[in-house]
Amino acid sequence: MAAPRFIGSVRVIAALTLVSRVLGLLRETICAAVFGISGTWSAFTIAFQIPNLFRRLFGEGALSASFIPVFSQRYHTEGSKSAEAAARQIIGLQVALLVVLTILGELIVAGLWLFHPTDPRDRLTLILTALFLPHVVSICTTALLGGMLNVLRNFWIPTFAPIILNIFEVAGVAVAWWMHRHDPDPTALPSVYPVVIGVMIAGIAQIAIPWYALHRRGISLIPKIAWNDPAVTRVVKLMAPTVLGLAAVQINTLLDGQMAYWFIPRETAPAVLAKAMLLYQLPLGIIGISVATAIFEQMSAEATLGKIAELRNTALEGLKLILFVGLPISVGMCMLTWPLTAIIYQRGAFKAPATDLVAYTSVFFTLGIWAYMSQHIYARGFYALQKPHIPARIALYVVGLNLTLNLILIRYMQEAGLALSTAISAYVQIVLLSKAWRDLTGSFAIKGLLVSLLRTGIATAGMALAILVTRWTINHTWFAGATSWPDLASRLTAHHQIGNLIHVLASMLIGGVVFWILAHLLGCPETRSLLEGLGRRGAKARERTAAMEAIKSSEPAVAGTTD
Repeated sequence: MAAPRFIGSVRVIAALTLVSRVLGLLRETICAAVFGISGTWSAFTIAFQIPNLFRRLFGEGALSASFIPVFSQRYHTEGSKSAEAAARQIIGLQVALLVVLTILGELIVAGLWLFHPTDPRDRLTLILTALFLPHVVSICTTALLGGMLNVLRNFWIPTFAPIILNIFEVAGVAVAWWMHRHDPDPTALPSVYPVVIGVMIAGIAQIAIPWYALHRRGISLIPKIAWNDPAVTRVVKLMAPTVLGLAAVQINTLLDGQMAYWFIPRETAPAVLAKAMLLYQLPLGIIGISVATAIFEQMSAEATLGKIAELRNTALEGLKLILFVGLPISVGMCMLTWPLTAIIYQRGAFKAPATDLVAYTSVFFTLGIWAYMSQHIYARGFYALQKPHIPARIALYVVGLNLTLNLILIRYMQEAGLALSTAISAYVQIVLLSKAWRDLTGSFAIKGLLVSLLRTGIATAGMALAILVTRWTINHTWFAGATSWPDLASRLTAHHQIGNLIHVLASMLIGGVVFWILAHLLGCPETRSLLEGLGRRGAKARERTAAMEAIKSSEPAVAGTTD
């Protein structure tokens, strides 16, 4: 079986994302050492959710998903100048909209301030929210420019943007530590302001680099307000249902943090939730979003040409690849959550009890890793077909389920209850998306996906057994004293950093080798596809050139699909 065309792009994006995520982990490690899970860092976490909400909703979400297929069609069929004209108008529309929303947000914060909250953490949260609100303009524009660069087959600059944020935020944390290193409580409220300044400077740098890269490609992006262009009208029509769906999902994420803030007695709860989320977002970003980003350009081109069979096959190959990688990662991270959490966070102000809280919560988040990844594939497919209202409608149903489960589980499991409800809701959403995708595109070769699930499941079970044996051997060889099987499976060396490192490295190496051997013996085609993808650079470049020539010489077709 030949490697899918997007495999090479996945490799490039995943490698760059890996660098970004490793630096992100380093950033979080340093932040944890300086601030721990204090009330100060909880306030920072809640306030920073606002620009992240807008980035996911507009930058990487509704506007980007609605605009990128239009930009891709214009670029491939009408040339760069036509695409440039559409981009200038869309960026002008986005900036105007975000400025208005930012002003409204500042007014809301000012209104809340009039209630004179007496708790220092509440006052700090409002101050930081007011400071972060203007950041939404730059962070959303950066994401939109990155999507345009992906259409132009430039993946490294968009992936480099988070690295800039990591660098400046770490610099801000270093300044904060130096300024307050002699304070009785270095995690106190004022110490977080240098970190905020670092984030704001990073926002300016993040927007300047892709802007210059597009300028070098001959695309000038001075914003222009114009409502009569067909591209603008089309994007706005596509964006409305997409906003509905993504707003529901992202606002639900925001509500998770708010529920942790208000319904859990510990003031550290939002920070615990954020730290636990970061652990599962590492593989999600490296694999899930990398595959979805690489596949979107191909799916958009296939949808533009009305090649529904090819589009359906591309989505299926993407889901198989996600399953092949995501399932073992989910199981492996579940088994190694405690030592992973301790290695990443436990130092300085981040103590052993904080490790227990974050690791316990993270276990339930990791249960849904494959589902989180698959959502991105389905979403790109519906956006490529310009049917964003379908995932939007499903998202509304799932948000209601998630909120209901949150209210039930938070009472018994606190932060872990929020994590478990997220994982359950993700799997329900995948079932609904699969049915909707089959109804939209026709036969989905569900048998092939189930066969892939069976093969990958068997290989994953072998990997899990190998990890258990590895940890048992290590505990009884180098860390004697374990008295029960649960000790071996979870917490025995949770606070022993050398033991943690040995457990994680040995388990990843042995478990990974066992999984790969079993997958190869079981005939998983993904093993061959990934290996082929590593050696297809020259062939892929020739394929891309031929594909682009075919697209440019064809008239755009309307996909023959129905709701």
